[in-house]
Amino acid sequence: PSAPPDNIQIGMYNQTAGWVRWTPPPAQHHNGNLYGYKIEVSAGNTMKVLANMTLNSTTTSVLLNNLTTGAVYSVRLNCFTKAGDGPYSKPISLFMDPTHHVHPPRAHPSGTHDGRHQEGQDLTYQNGMGDIHPNSDTHPTTHRTSSDYLPGIWLMVVIVIILLGVVISAAIAMVYFKRRHQMTKDLGHLSVVSDNEIT
Repeated sequence: PSAPPDNIQIGMYNQTAGWVRWTPPPAQHHNGNLYGYKIEVSAGNTMKVLANMTLNSTTTSVLLNNLTTGAVYSVRLNCFTKAGDGPYSKPISLFMDPTHHVHPPRAHPSGTHDGRHQEGQDLTYQNGMGDIHPNSDTHPTTHRTSSDYLPGIWLMVVIVIILLGVVISAAIAMVYFKRRHQMTKDLGHLSVVSDNEIT
């Protein structure tokens, strides 16, 4: 190919994972049938390669797992045909910002592959994410609005109510059994009248 993949987008999926998606280069740059894509993940400014991934031509998105919160990664892609590799794209930075609340893209991973981190840690990725719908703004990592937290707040309220119910029920049961035990103890001191003593 005479051009790298097109429309490359990158963003945080969560605090330890990022996503990348792209489209094939324009048809006039294919120079044959595309066989697949290669992705290179590097450590920030050092350009130390952490992972090389090879994906088939039908895969146009990838989920990068086991990333370090607060770290900066550089990602670049190319595509290849039977004749060989095309040029790599310009590196795109991914900052795993610990302060961002993330709207992850909707994805349905269908496979997992591993790339080995050079320092022994695993850097894994999943391909075949299906339709990804990141935020429509230019920054794929955005802060959530208060309405985004409403379902979580309701869940917390329900959990607190259930826990309070359990604690109150346990307290009532303890009081009941303590009083019952005390009554049994008090009744144990009473003497029992037999039939012979009645006549």
